[in-house]
Amino acid sequence: MATSLILKTAAPILASIALEHFQLRWMFASLYQSSSIVPGISRIYGLVIAVNVISTAVVLLILGTKVGQSRNKFIEKANKDGDKDAEDRFSYPKMYAEGFSKHAKQFNCIQRSHQHALETYTQFVALSLVSGLLYPLVTTIAGALWVYARLQWALGYQSGEPKKRYEHWSAYGIWTSLLIVLFGSITSAVLIIIK
Repeated sequence: MATSLILKTAAPILASIALEHFQLRWMFASLYQSSSIVPGISRIYGLVIAVNVISTAVVLLILGTKVGQSRNKFIEKANKDGDKDAEDRFSYPKMYAEGFSKHAKQFNCIQRSHQHALETYTQFVALSLVSGLLYPLVTTIAGALWVYARLQWALGYQSGEPKKRYEHWSAYGIWTSLLIVLFGSITSAVLIIIK
């Protein structure tokens, strides 16, 4: 499945990168001018920082807060259902709730929606910072896609049914956005080396 996704998305991604490289930077030349604050970095790179770093960090805060709120919510629900171990099951330092109850499953899905985001976040931000050096517009669009897709993916997962994480049409965007910044970083690295 991963290979198929890469093949289906590689051509449009590379076309987007080529469009920015050969056309957009000339059409919107003022945005690509060097910043007076950070010489050598284009003014439009500020969008990469705003979207791919700051707004994605806000998404992680939202997902993490949901986990914290859910701990208390599911302790209460489990207690009402007569679970004498509810406090131990859902409290810190345990990352996931033990057991197979419906409450444990739903809590674990909420926790997993946050944990999954953390698993690829560092790569996404690092690749965004590199890709954005030469392709800030494409990189920013990838960041906006990541934010929307990550929230939709998490909402599906938080339903308590893991299969629903890809139910929304945009959920695969978490992978597409990662591939965009990966290809943008590879292209940037190659161009920096050869020029």
